[in-house]
Amino acid sequence: PFDKASQKEGDSSTSIGKWAGLDHKNDGSISMKFDNGQKCWNGPKRSLEVRLLCGTNDVLLNVDEPSTCLYTIDLKTPSACDIKRAEKLKFDLLDEETEIHDEL
Repeated sequence: PFDKASQKEGDSSTSIGKWAGLDHKNDGSISMKFDNGQKCWNGPKRSLEVRLLCGTNDVLLNVDEPSTCLYTIDLKTPSACDIKRAEKLKFDLLDEETEIHDEL
């Protein structure tokens, strides 16, 4: 994740961008940025923003192209959790386990 991003189809690969760093947003969220990918035939060089969301497992939620050759990915991962969010997830999981056990 700290090197490059590419799109693969069969044996071919298209560069979406090279690692450009982390973007810390005002709302506390973090995105991984990839810039200077392969130029689109009728547009800018490709780029990617991977928006990291707090979650218990690594889960790819969404891939989008909001404008020509500018891609976004929403990725849930424990790596995006701060202590406060991690504690909340821990208690939410315990509640879910208790509910399942109570139903049995």
